[in-house]
Amino acid sequence: MRERALEKYLRAVGCRLPCGRARRKELVAGLREELLDRLPERPVTRQALERALGTPDAAAAQMAEELTDRDAARWRREKLFRVIAAAVLAALALWAGVVGWVAVVETKNSRGYDTVTVKDGPSFPEDDPYQTALHRPVDGETGG
Repeated sequence: MRERALEKYLRAVGCRLPCGRARRKELVAGLREELLDRLPERPVTRQALERALGTPDAAAAQMAEELTDRDAARWRREKLFRVIAAAVLAALALWAGVVGWVAVVETKNSRGYDTVTVKDGPSFPEDDPYQTALHRPVDGETGG
């Protein structure tokens, strides 16, 4: 039977251990066995756990003294990898947002006009507000 206070305490200790996941699971499993042997009363309370080992910070500090430099280096590498992965994902999300925004703005700004060439006479009346130099035939040309 899993006891809620014990699991919360072990999770709090595990979160404070400066080591990789595999080593952390190993240490927390050992601590669980030690606590279950040390504390015969059931259910285990938070106060009983703190009397036996102290606060989660103190227990984690005591367990961290047993860790090797290799464990600490592995933990730093894992932490660095997570930070770099988060930064890369944030950059990709930002890039995708900018590309999407530009695509939406460009779609809204395009009027969707096709260029029409008129063979006989001017292509637009003189007072047409959409008439541009690109659409207006040059004097003497028929537009074709």
